[in-house]
Amino acid sequence: MQGETNHDMESLSEQPKRFVDLSKACKNEKTRTIRLRELERANLVETISIKVGKRSFVHYRLTEKGASILKEIAKINSEK
Repeated sequence: MQGETNHDMESLSEQPKRFVDLSKACKNEKTRTIRLRELERANLVETISIKVGKRSFVHYRLTEKGASILKEIAKINSEK
């Protein structure tokens, strides 16, 4: 599961994404919900509201802590 969670975080490293936009990283909605909640509780991911036209959409993005950890994971992986 750790590798899959890393993939979820990598998906968020470029820009904030909506729940549906994260389906490539995790196809199962229930699993995606659980992972995002776990990442939020760990303060690695946060939700933000982005207005598009007259509508607002919830997006997920990495926190500073999440981005920092993702960089460390990338360093470790590059050393292998």
